Amino acid sequence: MSRQLVQTSLPGYEGPVAVNAKELQDTIDRIPGFGFEILKVAARQAKPLRRIFRPTTDDGYAWFWGVEFNLHYGAVAILIPWSQDWNKTDGSGADRSIAAYVKGDVGSTEIRDLIYRLTSALNPPT
Repeated sequence: MSRQLVQTSLPGYEGPVAVNAKELQDTIDRIPGFGFEILKVAARQAKPLRRIFRPTTDDGYAWFWGVEFNLHYGAVAILIPWSQDWNKTDGSGADRSIAAYVKGDVGSTEIRDLIYRLTSALNPPT
């Protein structure tokens, strides 16, 4: 079921919001041993990081990681799925698509910029 956006809610947030997270997922797929420490460093660089957490959506899916960022008029949570699709159905091992949820007045441009900053932080220049 990889890379499919599942329509489920995250308590306290609106969404999932339609965003293009393909480059972020491709980047995560290329990092051997991707986990908390790598995500923590990247999220701190992407700013303004509020927290890294282990969210569960209303469909009972416990996500690999969630990264929440505070913005001027709200917050964005970017949820990263587990990579357990051993058949790589859509070219990725991800169980489902990365999902973005919002609180408050957050526009699609702010979400897109945040995903770009997180992706860039995971792809340091060589």
